[in-house]
Amino acid sequence: MRALVISGAGSARVEDVEAPAPGAGQVVVDVRRAGICGTDVELFTGQLAYFAQGKIGFPIRPGHEWCGVVSAVGDEVDPGWLGARVTGDTMLGCGRCPRCAAGYWTAGDPPPGTYDAVIDCTDDHRMPAAALALVEPAGRLVYIGIAGVPSPIDSRDLVLGDMTAVGILGASAGIGPAIEHYADGRVDPSRIVEVTVGLEDAAEALAGKISTGAGTKIHIDPRG
Repeated sequence: MRALVISGAGSARVEDVEAPAPGAGQVVVDVRRAGICGTDVELFTGQLAYFAQGKIGFPIRPGHEWCGVVSAVGDEVDPGWLGARVTGDTMLGCGRCPRCAAGYWTAGDPPPGTYDAVIDCTDDHRMPAAALALVEPAGRLVYIGIAGVPSPIDSRDLVLGDMTAVGILGASAGIGPAIEHYADGRVDPSRIVEVTVGLEDAAEALAGKISTGAGTKIHIDPRG
């Protein structure tokens, strides 16, 4: 299969790589859309703190704001996952503490490219790929609503709205509400995606050579 591989600081290209096979308890997802995050840019430039900390190194494949379709399942996985439209939660929790039990998996943040949970969005057929790929970043952007219940908002609402806002490190707490807001039309995230490029143009996008203006999002369709 084809993948964007960052081989060193400022150097990336599309390469043919071995297709993944699911292990026990794992699934393989065919990615349909991925958003470029500031973390991906820091991976490309080599400035992400994980490099200095020895947690990651080159070569590396970027991308953690994504959505896709489950194409293969491993042992111990319900075959019903096949064909499910999914996105991912990048947080890694212990799974035992009260916060994990409540769905707030904020015990740690694994290096980019690793995923602790796959979120099933099959029932939300009205949500296009552009919206599904924005679920993870929306989960990281919440405002204090009625009775202090966090609810996701679009980034332009944060800038332009008259409200008290707080940023959170992890997306887990907001992913469920983000899916609900997108699916029922309360928030339309697609308006912040102004450019979608193919995999061959991903390196230029990471290098800042494809600019869409402040506050807008670049998406990658790896099939293009």
